[in-house]
Amino acid sequence: MTRHAPSLAALPGRCLVDTCGTPAPCVLLLFSLVGWSLLCCSFLATAHAQTYFDNFDDGNPLDGQPVSWNINPGGFFPGTYDASSGDYFLYPTDQENDDETLVSWVQTRQYQEVGSVRSRAQVFVDETGFFTGSGNVGVMMFFNPATVSGYLGVVDHAGNAYILSAVGGEVTELVATQLDFDATQTVNMQLDVDGTNVSYSIWPKLARQPETPQLTVDTTQIDPALRFTSGSSGIVFNEDDPNDLGIFHYVAASPHRIQDGDLDLDGIVGASDIDILFQNLGNDVLPYDIHEDGDTTMDDVDFLVHELLGSEYGDANLDGRVDGLDLEAWENNLFQSGTGWATGDFNGDTITDGKDFNIWNEHKMPSRAESVPEPAAGVLVLLGALTLWHRDRRVRRASR
Repeated sequence: MTRHAPSLAALPGRCLVDTCGTPAPCVLLLFSLVGWSLLCCSFLATAHAQTYFDNFDDGNPLDGQPVSWNINPGGFFPGTYDASSGDYFLYPTDQENDDETLVSWVQTRQYQEVGSVRSRAQVFVDETGFFTGSGNVGVMMFFNPATVSGYLGVVDHAGNAYILSAVGGEVTELVATQLDFDATQTVNMQLDVDGTNVSYSIWPKLARQPETPQLTVDTTQIDPALRFTSGSSGIVFNEDDPNDLGIFHYVAASPHRIQDGDLDLDGIVGASDIDILFQNLGNDVLPYDIHEDGDTTMDDVDFLVHELLGSEYGDANLDGRVDGLDLEAWENNLFQSGTGWATGDFNGDTITDGKDFNIWNEHKMPSRAESVPEPAAGVLVLLGALTLWHRDRRVRRASR
């Protein structure tokens, strides 16, 4: 049974109840399609899917750095959209109602058939009690603002999590679960759409993403009218009481399933991500602070190499073994600049040299069939000669 409402209705957590006292499918009439059509540009269904990561540290969600967020603060999504603190605050301004919904999305990034959106967010509770700490935070994928349609994954202040389908402004529950934590804590969430499979994962701030999403929907088993194949990504906050505030610490989206450690959002955690992390040591913000201790240091590189990749320093091809193949990658790029992990730069200084050989040598292991070949004598002689030559040049320059 689907209930209709003449104005904004609550997201799950304030579900409608039928006359028998049984929760009905939760529906949200977001706004009038006629009114919105006067404000919204046409949906770009054929635009190319693109990745982005926005931690709002520039303080402006509208400046295109790295993306511009669409908002409607004076219309059907009334409220304050403010990132001046370095986080994205969504705060309803109509305090006479307790069911306002704020939505912000990135129209310039479109996804087709496959899309993944991740965020870290919370329903804010303060010590003074002004912000009551109730409501829902969530992410959206395949959102079409012209028809008010798309998939949503939301979690509320009571630990209820849902996958929802918005069709023409009405949001219907597809699947739900009860968590042992809630959105008044800082939570991570990720909504993935892969063809006919929609999944939603939620996990606490310092925990690892669950291997199996808590919620999954096979869209071939639902009403075809509830299915979508393309659209944009975004975030949503719905209040349950006046003076509720939703805070989003970052949002990332990709045409590939987002994974921990996938810093370039190419769908693969690999050598390029190690290179990016090396380049951002000291940049103590997400996503580079993988270890989440407040600092981006070699501890984060260790965590990426050892825990997320299951590898070791010196393993150029990331096959889990430091062996002759990795030595070959080092030899082929000896004393080249602008190199990376895959080309023998194991310490992140963008030069493949003797320091990297020492790292390889420290971690080398026998192969399954035979011992790791020793570096060719000529390579070792060349390495020593070039090292002395570089050292001699520095001495002569210093004496000038």
